[in-house]
Amino acid sequence: MLFQFFRKKKQANSRNTAKARLNNVLMADRLKVSPEVMNQIKKRIQESVGQYVEIDISDIEMQVEQKGSGVTLSTKVAIKDTKKKR
Repeated sequence: MLFQFFRKKKQANSRNTAKARLNNVLMADRLKVSPEVMNQIKKRIQESVGQYVEIDISDIEMQVEQKGSGVTLSTKVAIKDTKKKR
């Protein structure tokens, strides 16, 4: 019983990792850029937003949508706290 608990958790993590990778590949395909470029975009967003607020880097979602003749990139960033001014 105890071993099933840990096995399910590991499977869920593997499933989430695979899902995130597939999502990155699909987004890159829609934008006509490589997955490496998509990862660079995500990293830049983390750095930019992270200058002003504390963020949860494991909880950043990016979504690509086709709208008419254009493509929209939407990003959702989980904010933990504001950074204190020094």
